[in-house]
Amino acid sequence: MHTSGAIDIRPFVWNVVPKVPFVGDALTKHIGVPEVYTLSVTERRKLELQQWQQRLDERERELQRNAAELELLNNDISQRQQKVEKQETEMLEKDKDIARGKNEASPHEEALIKEIANTYREISPRKAAGIMAQLPDHLAIELMRNLPQDTRASILARMDPRRAARITENLADPQ
Repeated sequence: MHTSGAIDIRPFVWNVVPKVPFVGDALTKHIGVPEVYTLSVTERRKLELQQWQQRLDERERELQRNAAELELLNNDISQRQQKVEKQETEMLEKDKDIARGKNEASPHEEALIKEIANTYREISPRKAAGIMAQLPDHLAIELMRNLPQDTRASILARMDPRRAARITENLADPQ
């Protein structure tokens, strides 16, 4: 049965051969019995426990490596988050400075905006809305502030609703 492959009797033979009196040791070496089968129950249990401890030690080292990598990644994320927060703060300050700069336009700039607003009064509201759609928000808002209410209403009515809402919101905001 062993030669046909139906049953593997090697473990049985390996357990019995080392226990044969007088010739067991020689037979064990001759047929190549693994050392584990020549050990006593206590020795085999010690070997199993040592192997188990080695696997546990390896897992522990792996966990420590993973923990170290996680710590490095966490520190990297913290540093990046601080950089982002710092950049956000700087950007907010720049935006405030820009907003203050817009509010504090020079007399020459105010005169130019009034002159351009007078030009927009002469243009049809449909064409003025098309032109204002191409302008940056802050310039469109300043021009609208300098137009009479009826002209402003006609232009806003012909603009994209989202853009008109944004401009209206900024017009209502007392700066």
